[in-house]
Amino acid sequence: MLNLTGDTRALNHTTMQELRNPLIFQSAVSTYTATHIIGEGGPGRVYKATDESEAQHAIKMLKPESANAQQRQRFNNELCFGLDNAHQNIITITDYGLHHSEAKRIPFYVMPLYRCSLRTLMNDRIHPHKVLRYFSQLLNGIEAAHIKGIVHRDLRPENILYDEEQDRLILADFGRAHFTEADLYMPVDPSPQIRLVNKKYAAAEPRVGRRQVKQTADIFALGCILNGMFTGEIPNGTDYKTIGGVTSQYGYLDEIVAQMMHPSPDARPASVEVIKKVLMKGGSFTISINSLTSAIPL
Repeated sequence: MLNLTGDTRALNHTTMQELRNPLIFQSAVSTYTATHIIGEGGPGRVYKATDESEAQHAIKMLKPESANAQQRQRFNNELCFGLDNAHQNIITITDYGLHHSEAKRIPFYVMPLYRCSLRTLMNDRIHPHKVLRYFSQLLNGIEAAHIKGIVHRDLRPENILYDEEQDRLILADFGRAHFTEADLYMPVDPSPQIRLVNKKYAAAEPRVGRRQVKQTADIFALGCILNGMFTGEIPNGTDYKTIGGVTSQYGYLDEIVAQMMHPSPDARPASVEVIKKVLMKGGSFTISINSLTSAIPL
């Protein structure tokens, strides 16, 4: 199962859509044969594919009907970031190219294939003692992006993949992210006609169309995710199931979660580093500050 494209509904191995005719993707160095659609939504589509050695990959491509100039710019930004990435909690792009479709050349990129997402783990209920270990991985990944001036803007469990072999979470789908490094990324006009966020995990500021979306928008989503990893529910308003109401041992987290989900961005923790320091005081695990390495659970 994989979900990497906006409002995509991830499909598991029993419901993925088999292609009537396999698609051939060719890069400068390899040829990939796609046999199934495993994620779809918004402007993109994700395929399950194999290369010449029968190794499996995931391939993301813009839909031909969605490949306008703005979506191509967003896709290029996502591609550049993934190619440049070396962080183990952020998706890495391994290859890319142009696919000829409907008389158009449509960009695609190749990435590792992961079979499930954080949503899968949450549906199966994560043991409370493992939640902070996984959440520390999310913090490290999003902090690495923030250090590069990138705001994800679409953080939610479906866009966080799970590597079973390494028992780690991986941030994916930066197609709606805000990139500020002008030397590497192209500017994208945040047109009000483009739906940029998923409402369930989105802070108010991007939903109301404000242009200035800061790191605190991601922090709002992280607060919702942390609460949901314990409770199994999505917080809604001020009357939501608390962590302490589910497991008293971790009730001390409710205060920082409430701060992270504050309606005003100025009232939230200003950075991931602030959240890390609060969690370290709880004594549950050690975690590196401003580091590109993973947290080490005690």
